[in-house]
Amino acid sequence: MFSPIAAVTSIRRSAPVFRSASKRRSRKPVAAFSVLAVSAASAVLLRMRYLHWGASTAERTEVLAGDELLPDADQIATRAITINAAAEAIWPWLVQLGQGRGGFYSYTWLENLVPKEDIHNADRIVPAWQQISVGAEVRLHPEVKLRVAIAQPAAALVLVGAVPMGKTAPPYKFSWAFVLLPLPDGTTRLVVRERYHYTHRWAALIVQPAQLVSSLMSPKMLHGIKTRVERRPSSGGSDIAGLVQRCSTEGSGLRAAASDGAAGSS
Repeated sequence: MFSPIAAVTSIRRSAPVFRSASKRRSRKPVAAFSVLAVSAASAVLLRMRYLHWGASTAERTEVLAGDELLPDADQIATRAITINAAAEAIWPWLVQLGQGRGGFYSYTWLENLVPKEDIHNADRIVPAWQQISVGAEVRLHPEVKLRVAIAQPAAALVLVGAVPMGKTAPPYKFSWAFVLLPLPDGTTRLVVRERYHYTHRWAALIVQPAQLVSSLMSPKMLHGIKTRVERRPSSGGSDIAGLVQRCSTEGSGLRAAASDGAAGSS
């Protein structure tokens, strides 16, 4: 026989079970949200790490040589390393960057994945590669060239350009800066900055994967430069400084001669 008292008692006894099940169901969205929040935070931290490897907060926000070339950059990556040497000792290794020259001091096997790349990373300073000036070409590939926009000896080397997609023009503009910041203790911070300005909205589909590759190659390159510079005998510092000075002087002489020649022809 149905009893109202028995029914109420039964409901009261079963109520906690329903509340418990409800709580379990309510926890599922909370747990899912927590997982998403942690994943998003991890993605942001990972992205910050691969975009700004080794760079301090101040270096990430500092205005560097070449920034003015692409003031409205859509993507910026700043990476850095401390090298136990003066800027004059590091500069010759930067000057000879490029395919067909000193290479990029990174993973040779990765640099040569593209057919006909033929990149060889130099382990010594080659005098024949020490002349560089604004307007000169630095090759990434035999058919892909960047142009020197800034060349300040022992201070900054900035390259500009982009990688075309076959016969299609690149959907972005690119600058690649190598900046030397001397520290009071005689060491130097080598700060490398990549800036991308998208000329098409879909450019991010190319740049973002490229940045993942750069996150592998750039730290290796920085370590490669550091290792090469620091293993040189300390007594060679004056020789390197002299080489930098000669290159700078000769470059100024060539520019002056060209200027005089232009004036004479006019």
